[in-house]
Amino acid sequence: MAELVARLKAAPGRYNYASQGVGSLSHLESALFLDGSKAQAEHVPYKGSAEALPGLMSGETAFMFDSVASVRTHVAAGKLVALGTSASGRVPQFPDAPTMAELGIADLKADNPFAFVAPAGTPPAVIAVLTDAVRTALADPKIIETLTRAGMVPAFQPPKDIARIAAEDLAFWPGMARRVGAKKE
Repeated sequence: MAELVARLKAAPGRYNYASQGVGSLSHLESALFLDGSKAQAEHVPYKGSAEALPGLMSGETAFMFDSVASVRTHVAAGKLVALGTSASGRVPQFPDAPTMAELGIADLKADNPFAFVAPAGTPPAVIAVLTDAVRTALADPKIIETLTRAGMVPAFQPPKDIARIAAEDLAFWPGMARRVGAKKE
């Protein structure tokens, strides 16, 4: 990672970075990374990971933030290197990849959680049954193994915690999207 940052700083504007598209999480994470490392690179928005990853692997772009699920097979095959993660803690799929906080970029933390949701107005008794079912499922070693293999970091969180995380994300990411010039389409 230090080598990448040094190259970016040595030649401002020379290097490009890939994202899944304007305003995508990978775009916003990259902007935070560049701010935190005080480096510069040009944004190359693609239409999703499937288009961005070949550009990254061919050297058209210098780096990209993407999900573990999207890149793990390429990392395992030696086509990509996991330089770091934006997660709040190290991810089991890339235990040697430090977090951005460990690399000195404290403002870049994006756990990108997946939540099991139900429609607004679902009766509390139904929510309780669903919550118990999810808690039980996430205690099953086979399910944990399957989700981990798929690139996820399974962890149960009750509805109130999911609501808090969603509120925090909704308070932060729209401002970041405006800052990088992403517009609603």
